[in-house]
Amino acid sequence: MSERDLEEVWRLRFRDPLVEAAFREEQRTASGRILRPALAVAFVTILAFGLLDPIAFPETWPLVLAIRVCALALPIAVLYLLTYVSRFTAWTRPVLEVGGVAAGWSIAAMIAIGQLHEPGTSLYFVGLSFPMASSAIGLLPSGFAASVVRAGLIVLSFPAVAFVRKLPDYGPPLPADVVVISLGTLVLLWFFFTVAGYFREAYQRRTFVTMRLLEAASEKVRSVASELKRLNEEKSTFLGIAAHDLRNPLGVVLGYAEMLRDEEFSRKETADMSAKIVTAAERVRDLVAGLIEASAAEAGRVSLEKRPCDLLSIARRVVETQVAGAAKKEIGIRVDGTTVFVTGDPGAIQQVVENVVSNAIKFSPWNSTVVVTVRSESGAGVVEVEDEGPGVSEADRARLFAKFARLSARPTGGESSTGLGLSIVKTLTEAMGGDVSLESPPGRGARFRVRLPV
Repeated sequence: MSERDLEEVWRLRFRDPLVEAAFREEQRTASGRILRPALAVAFVTILAFGLLDPIAFPETWPLVLAIRVCALALPIAVLYLLTYVSRFTAWTRPVLEVGGVAAGWSIAAMIAIGQLHEPGTSLYFVGLSFPMASSAIGLLPSGFAASVVRAGLIVLSFPAVAFVRKLPDYGPPLPADVVVISLGTLVLLWFFFTVAGYFREAYQRRTFVTMRLLEAASEKVRSVASELKRLNEEKSTFLGIAAHDLRNPLGVVLGYAEMLRDEEFSRKETADMSAKIVTAAERVRDLVAGLIEASAAEAGRVSLEKRPCDLLSIARRVVETQVAGAAKKEIGIRVDGTTVFVTGDPGAIQQVVENVVSNAIKFSPWNSTVVVTVRSESGAGVVEVEDEGPGVSEADRARLFAKFARLSARPTGGESSTGLGLSIVKTLTEAMGGDVSLESPPGRGARFRVRLPV
């Protein structure tokens, strides 16, 4: 649905068949909504006019009343009862279309056998048929073509009356001037119904398109509002993390710095304090860097180039930088596999592998092993990082790659965790056309698999 459909309303047909089908379905639904009240109003109106039959048709009112009840009131009552049958819903449009024509012709039949000797009285009742006809046409949410045909058939009821009045025993024929004036009036009414039907359908189509465009705009507004809410919650989370995670290391830095400023210590004590300051500062640096990287990656501000990269060489470089950290926990780390060239940004690939490997070391128990495997699989390069840690529980899987995720497993060496590493891994990997997945049998460690296109 687009604004171009607004330009097509005057053609009375949408180019897109799906839009046209949706419009027709809405018309059928509208017919179903008004069918029951429309039938109730018609039934009451017909019976109300029946009170005038003895006055208007003193000679033939029993026959006129019989036609009124059998041809109008009784069918409408039956149709009203059928509206409570669900299978009848599909027939609402045909019932309304045929019912409007049948009402006009039934009134014509009543007029034809009405006041036999007073044409003026018959003309009066012909006039009564047109408010009913126009009301029916106005209520029916049908198309232009149906309006033209229905109005034309109702208009033809008067020539039928004029013909019947020429038959023997049906009174004197209508005067020629009455016939000419009446037919001229009816033709003008038919023209009016035709024009009104055209503009009514065009208006209905325009309303249909406008409502759909408003719904689409409302959905977009809701989507934007939802995104703003998410960003606001993320901002609140960031502020909470910043207040919590930065306070402790900054307190360490400030405390030891004040001690070094105000007191004198031995060289060894000064070195120990300086080491604690460095550790705390590195923790602050890692947190801030992670927040910046995650925000930039999610916003698409990271400039990635795509060129052939040796995945095995990158994995080896990463492992070399992680050996020292793994050795502190007596964790062995090795690289297996063959040379595989993938297409991507070498810096981003190294960051992805580094985050996965450091994450494995962080959550691995002491005296365990981390294995990094590089191989080719189904036209893609794969890096698998397997550890011997506790693995990832089912409850944690749903939020594993979310920003600021706090999982049930805790680092085994007291390392800090910002909850941003795997989020960055997922964002950068998908930006390069790859994907990341996890295999984690209960109690048997975790195996992260990063796939990149060759």
